[in-house]
Amino acid sequence: MLLALPLKQMKHADVGGALQRVLDDRCRLDSRSVPPEASHAARELQTTRDQLLAIEKLTYSMSEAAAAAFVAYNGKLWRLERRFDAYGAEMGLQFTWKDSFKQKARATFGDLQWERVGVLFNAAAAYSYCACQAQPRGTADGGLKEAAKLFQQAAGCLDVAHDLTKA
Repeated sequence: MLLALPLKQMKHADVGGALQRVLDDRCRLDSRSVPPEASHAARELQTTRDQLLAIEKLTYSMSEAAAAAFVAYNGKLWRLERRFDAYGAEMGLQFTWKDSFKQKARATFGDLQWERVGVLFNAAAAYSYCACQAQPRGTADGGLKEAAKLFQQAAGCLDVAHDLTKA
């Protein structure tokens, strides 16, 4: 019997608002207005995070889409993180994630890498859930191959998350 990883629950953080404030400050220093596409991207980032925040439990019908959404959000965070010193700590946010195995335990850090670690863990949880759903189909329907592929994707997410926490 295979077991899926449980999701880490995330707490609210106003990523879009913090990013908009940084954009406003940087543009004000250059005596320019914030480009509309930058403001739109900040709102879109917050919308994406809010959608992920609403995922409390994985289900058969949405687990693949959830995995893809977590991976896509990680990519957005990675691109954003590269534009800041200290991994985005200047945004002044606190990212709080609950421990997926001990629900009362939580950890909070103020940088985008910590957010990425939680997101990657949840992507791994979604992939492992999908793998557990595929495995019972067995070899006849390609379930075992699909389960193996999905567990490899989960392992890849966990590997990247681990690399981020090593430093």
